[in-house]
Amino acid sequence: MNLTKRAATTERLSRRAFLETSGAATLAAALGSKGWASHDESVELLVCPTDGKVNLRNSEGSVINLTDGSLLLVYTRFRGGSSSDFAPADIVTRTSSDGGRTWREPRIIAQGLDTGNVLSASMVRLRNGAITVFYGRLSFRKGPGYTRGNMDDVTMPMDDQMMRISTDEGKTWSEERNITMPGDASQVLLNDNASRLSTGRLLLSNYHGLSPYSGDPEFVQPLLSDDDGKTWSPSRFRVCLNVEGPGGLGGLSESAVTERGDGSLLMTSRTTTGFVYHCHSRDGGETWSKPEPTDLPASGSPTSLKRVPGSNDLLLLWNQVSREEWELGFARHRLTAAISSDGGKTWRHRRNLESLNERTYIPPEEGGPLRPERKITSKEVRAEKMRQLNLNETGIRVAEYSSLLFVGNKAVITYDVVGRGLPPGVSLKLRVLPISWFYENK
Repeated sequence: MNLTKRAATTERLSRRAFLETSGAATLAAALGSKGWASHDESVELLVCPTDGKVNLRNSEGSVINLTDGSLLLVYTRFRGGSSSDFAPADIVTRTSSDGGRTWREPRIIAQGLDTGNVLSASMVRLRNGAITVFYGRLSFRKGPGYTRGNMDDVTMPMDDQMMRISTDEGKTWSEERNITMPGDASQVLLNDNASRLSTGRLLLSNYHGLSPYSGDPEFVQPLLSDDDGKTWSPSRFRVCLNVEGPGGLGGLSESAVTERGDGSLLMTSRTTTGFVYHCHSRDGGETWSKPEPTDLPASGSPTSLKRVPGSNDLLLLWNQVSREEWELGFARHRLTAAISSDGGKTWRHRRNLESLNERTYIPPEEGGPLRPERKITSKEVRAEKMRQLNLNETGIRVAEYSSLLFVGNKAVITYDVVGRGLPPGVSLKLRVLPISWFYENK
């Protein structure tokens, strides 16, 4: 079978699997009745702002479309007056029945304990149409200097992977089930990165280790299930990065995975090298090629990666940044989207969802790993370089940890934001954009 026919067959299989498992006939009618595919209206709002006092962080979202055309959002809501990764937190859901314009009140579906919290949620549909949510349950020991989630005095972190199922479109959820594999201490899934392949296989792109809180380099070893999550097994390969980085070997973590048109998988990963890394699998995630750097400058932050419906194009979201910007402390101010029509080899049509200046293209730069000691602290030097780079601090200074969902002719995107003019702490922002928006730049 040639590649064109194989890609078309894969597309038909993926479409058929969607029709069989998500009530797509009902969904299509519901989307039409709510105007999802009938106009190019965009939505932009703080979907989960903080209260500026007790709740100082709402972050790491994931969205799924329901069979009645509504949207279901899941995210981590922190409490206790801290935005630290180790502050108390719960997993919370909200729903929207008008394409993301308005949202119902939050509902807690998983509570963090006094000895840890819950965070980093992802959702996916099973073959039978049920919705599964995955999230981490983090436990740790507090040191004597721990105050309101101080990240510098927490030891022995442990992150277990949890799973819950809803058979009534997110209204109720099953009991929590621990699916952590024996072995390495912590197994973490980046938010919005549970995947169901065209074969029906579930894939969680888990990474192991919690650098810099553990001494070992991070690596990725996906978790796989061929029976709708009843049983799980790790992939046969660990995806490691053997390059120098801060503290020793460079870590490779927080990976996004999507299925390409030919059935192979592409993985993009966070590293400390100053670039997004990628690798691929041709056996459903069991084995992976050697990770290689792309030509996409990055700040040491995660990506979102999905295939555009009805095509073989891939859409990537990442924190594109120059080394000068990183050294000035603006590592994640620019959240860029780009399209690849060749399976991830090259990326075009770059557009910024957020940026403190107008640059949409940062050329690849040499310079070795991103090291904290290279950051500029002099106020005079910072002010001059900011002027040269046209960086305006009055906007959103941080835009990170995105999620991406396609519904009809729209892309539904969430990401964490911090900046002047926003509530104190980390709020979750929503954008709903026509897919055509991502192709408007060359």
